[in-house]
Amino acid sequence: MAKRGLDTVGKIARGLLDLFHYSDEPLEVIDPAKQLTNPNIRGQERELTYGSYLTPYGQEPKVVLQEYPNQSYFGNETYNPETGLGDFVHHTQQPSDVFYDLSEDIDKFFPIALEEIKDLSSKYGKELDPQTIMNLARSRAMKYAKEFGFLGLSNRKFRPNVYTSFEKIIPKDVSKADGSVGGLIEYLKKAGE
Repeated sequence: MAKRGLDTVGKIARGLLDLFHYSDEPLEVIDPAKQLTNPNIRGQERELTYGSYLTPYGQEPKVVLQEYPNQSYFGNETYNPETGLGDFVHHTQQPSDVFYDLSEDIDKFFPIALEEIKDLSSKYGKELDPQTIMNLARSRAMKYAKEFGFLGLSNRKFRPNVYTSFEKIIPKDVSKADGSVGGLIEYLKKAGE
């Protein structure tokens, strides 16, 4: 127990977060390019991935605004997984300062993105509904966070236990819902036997 307590103090001092990704099978790499491949996921994340045509129907060339950057989703130790996320839990540790907090938006990505989306809508004479404008602006703000070199996103005010990653992540450990845990290499060796 004392060792575990010292490990926890060490992680806090280094600013490391314990993060967990859920899937239907053990993964060697958690790849953001595979986002939304779980058919059980329904939510705002799915809506944000949809693009919007800026040019009128049938006009060529088509101009489609699709800003949402690929992301993998993680929960911290207080996250209560949604039904259908999968029986395999992939654990990683990441520094807390590599996630851009959307709720603080210290670099003001969202207001900049919102104005740009409105300007593009006006430029192409496309009237977008308010929800589409907000979704496109959120997606563009996320893209800016990625372009500025952040590993991923957090939203400490509204979803404090959820994080995303723009980059591939190799899990430190994989566990199954039945509680069996092991290092990824050992686990995959056993799975391949």
